[in-house]
Amino acid sequence: MNRSTSIVLALILILVVGVGAWLATRPKDDTSSRPSTTQTTPPPATPTPTPPASAAGSTITYDNNGFNPSAVTVKAGQTLTFTNKSGGTIQPSSDPHPQHTDNAELNVGSISKGQSKSVTPSRTGTFGMHDHLNPSHTLTVTVE
Repeated sequence: MNRSTSIVLALILILVVGVGAWLATRPKDDTSSRPSTTQTTPPPATPTPTPPASAAGSTITYDNNGFNPSAVTVKAGQTLTFTNKSGGTIQPSSDPHPQHTDNAELNVGSISKGQSKSVTPSRTGTFGMHDHLNPSHTLTVTVE
C-alpha cells in the first residue's frame, strides 16, 4: 500500500470515528427543534350532556329553560361549576329567595352569558338553589 492510500484510509477512519462519537453524545429524543405534529380537536358546537359527579366535581349548565341537571350530588371539597348557556346573565343562589341564607358557599354571584364560575362547598346537606334573576328556575344540590 502506498503512502497516499494510507493517508486517505486514515482520514476516512478519523471521519467515521468522529461521526460515531457525535451520534453517541447527542440527545436521543430532541423534539424541541421539530415542529409539533399534535393536532387539537375543537370543542363540539352543541352542548354535551352533563357528566355525573366524579372526583373532580360536577358541572351544571344553565340555559333559557333553567338548570341541567336539576339535582346534583357532590362530595364536600369537590368543585361545582356553573356554566351559563342562556341568552343573559344569571345569578345562582341558595334558597330562600331573596335572602340566600341556606348555604352561603353556594351563592355563586353573577355569571355572564357564555361564562362559568365554580364553588367548592364544604358544608354537607341538601340545599335548594335558584337563579336570583329568575327564581322559578330551581336546583337541588346535595353535598355529602
